[in-house]
Amino acid sequence: MKKLLAILLATIALPSFAGVNPSVGVSSDYFWRGASLTGGNWAVQGSLEADYKGLYGGVWGIGGNNDEPLPDYRYDLYGGYRLNINDSWYVDGGVMQMRYDGIDDHVEEWWVKGGNNWIELAMWTDMDDKDMRYKEVTLKMPLVEVVDISLTHGMFEDDSNYQKLRISKDVKNWTMGMEVLDGARHGQFLDSAAFFVNKKF
Repeated sequence: MKKLLAILLATIALPSFAGVNPSVGVSSDYFWRGASLTGGNWAVQGSLEADYKGLYGGVWGIGGNNDEPLPDYRYDLYGGYRLNINDSWYVDGGVMQMRYDGIDDHVEEWWVKGGNNWIELAMWTDMDDKDMRYKEVTLKMPLVEVVDISLTHGMFEDDSNYQKLRISKDVKNWTMGMEVLDGARHGQFLDSAAFFVNKKF
C-alpha cells in the first residue's frame, strides 16, 4: 500500500510544465470488464491527468444513482509510463488503486500493455493475489476513416470472457459514440448497448 501510494504521488506530482488533461463525460451505461458498473443507469465521469515525457498519472471517477448493491461512485488513482518505440508501436506499464463508495477495501493492480495502430494486448494483475489476472486483446480498424471502430475480447482467470464493440467519432475536443457488449461474467449474460459523450479540455 505505501509503495503504491509513493509511486502514485511521485507520478502525479509532475513538474509544473507538464501537460494537464481534464475531461468530463456522460453515458447511458458504463461497461467495465464485461459488466455494467452502473446497472444500466446513466453515469457521469471525470478525469484529471498530467503527463511529462511519457510519464503520466491522474485520477478518474464515475458516479450515478445506482441500485443496490452497486456503489454510487468509484474513483481510481493511477500512474504509469508509456514508451513510443516508433510511429506505430508502443509499450505501457503502471499501477492503479480502485476505490468504491461504502467499501473499505481497495483493489490495487499493476498493468502492462503494448501494441500498434491495429492491435493492443494488455494484462492487469492484482497486487494482493498474483493469480487474479485479467487480459484483453483489442483489434482496431484504422482503415475506416469516418468513425473509429474497435473490437475487444476480455478474458478472466476463471476462463470466462466477453466481447465488446466500440464505435466512436471525434469532433474537435468531443468524442461521441456507442458500445455494444456481449459476454459472460459470473454467470450473467449481457447483451447491452451504451451511448456516451466525452469532452477533453
